[in-house]
Amino acid sequence: MDSKVNFRSHIDSIVTKSARLLGFLKRSTRGFKLVRTKVVLYNALVRSHLEFASVVWNPHYAVHSQRVESIQRAFTKHLAYTFGNISPRCPYEQRIKRYDMTTLRNRRLTQDLMFLYKLVNNKLDCCKLIEQIGLKVPHNIPRYPITHLFHTKASNTNLGVNSPLNRLTREMNYFIKSVPNVDIYHDSVKVFKTQIIY
Repeated sequence: MDSKVNFRSHIDSIVTKSARLLGFLKRSTRGFKLVRTKVVLYNALVRSHLEFASVVWNPHYAVHSQRVESIQRAFTKHLAYTFGNISPRCPYEQRIKRYDMTTLRNRRLTQDLMFLYKLVNNKLDCCKLIEQIGLKVPHNIPRYPITHLFHTKASNTNLGVNSPLNRLTREMNYFIKSVPNVDIYHDSVKVFKTQIIY
């Protein structure tokens, strides 16, 4: 976090370090014959670095999100160029599908939803965070399913609107609305995770 209370410098730092790690990976695996081996090494060395503690710093501006995603874009282009099983000019979405990968943005969203799920189901011991989560409790018995389970605090600034807890509750409300049969208080971790995989 920098003096403007945002994570731009942190994002710059992880993108720079990940680019170096990706360069090292490309140089070290020149003779590798299997795509899967390179993908496993990428996941362990590079992607893990791009995703560490993303619940805290998940970028809300598209420009920062695209900078983080650019590392995986470069890796999928490298795979396409090296193995020739798909054109490097193909759209990014086709390349990640071909290599059985997911966009980093969707993976961060999954981590956000899993974090809030674990928090409200007492799988994480953090009373200070639970105290700050507002639940929307209806005064009467609702006729329709509740789609906004969490209260998102109002704010006049982008920083407040996109603070981690506001972002988490907003994402969960949207998820509950789009997947109506989800029950975050009843579903097991495994069931919940299968419902949020994009």
